[in-house]
Amino acid sequence: MSGIPITPSHNGKYPSSDPTALQKHVGWWDQDNDGVIWPSDIYHGFRALGFGVTLSVMSAIVICISLSYVSGSTWYPDWAFRIYIAGIHKAKHGSDSDVYNRKGVFDGRAFEEIFTTYADPPNYDSLTSAQLFQLIKGNADPYDFFGWQANFLEWASFYVLLWPEDGRITKTDLKALYDGSLFPRIAKKVELRRAKMRELVNGVKDN
Repeated sequence: MSGIPITPSHNGKYPSSDPTALQKHVGWWDQDNDGVIWPSDIYHGFRALGFGVTLSVMSAIVICISLSYVSGSTWYPDWAFRIYIAGIHKAKHGSDSDVYNRKGVFDGRAFEEIFTTYADPPNYDSLTSAQLFQLIKGNADPYDFFGWQANFLEWASFYVLLWPEDGRITKTDLKALYDGSLFPRIAKKVELRRAKMRELVNGVKDN
């Protein structure tokens, strides 16, 4: 993760030599590969993805408060609101697409069902923002208020992160989100853009 400080060792090891898709999805945020994600990791991750300071701070707070306790292995809360990758499957909420099963394993059939249900011809391999909203509504479980909000925020963040020029989320990009490979790709683009901006600023100063 270019440009993101590595947190100190936290006396833990990555949860598995064969991580699930959900563990891979969150693994990019764990830069020292010890199986623990600190609030500072979330903050620096959002900054590396191009988000501003305020949104990065708010995201770190909300995400860590939401996922820390349920991903842990003790009955008492973690003092630093850290997220534990080994237990991240326990943080799976309702009203989602079920592309991750209850163990965090990728379900290819559920993934394809997103497009067969909500995509329109001839663009069966992409979704518009309106179709994403229909997906969110279609997955909403009755009285699952937390799940509704979590699902909406996750999809909204994904759309803003990708911000496709043609307004369509492709199947390739969505698959990359689920397996975690989208984050380093976006971070690299952001770092290149920031490097060009620094060169431009330095060039103006030299003149």
